[in-house]
Amino acid sequence: MMAPYKVVWHQNIKKDFAKIPARLTESIVTSIEHKLSSAPEFLGQPLKGTAVQLWRTVYSQYRIIYTIQAQAKEVWVLSVMKREVVYRNAHIQSLVHLAVAIQKRF
Repeated sequence: MMAPYKVVWHQNIKKDFAKIPARLTESIVTSIEHKLSSAPEFLGQPLKGTAVQLWRTVYSQYRIIYTIQAQAKEVWVLSVMKREVVYRNAHIQSLVHLAVAIQKRF
């Protein structure tokens, strides 16, 4: 059995969660932590055009964008937003830069 991953929620997630009903944020956190901690590369799909820096998965009407740090056994959740907002080019570019900065730490 593979060693579990630690799920790390980036501080920017607070802004995302402020726009989501409180009852839903708890469900998202519980579900995503459970799923991503065991097999992040099987739960989601690489986000096209990001050189596999970013991955995505779905929870209800929300898209969860994350990056996997395999050496550190960490999954960094970078964004939780509705589909019509999360895939905007400027937002994706900022997430790619964030993922690269996280990668450089290891």
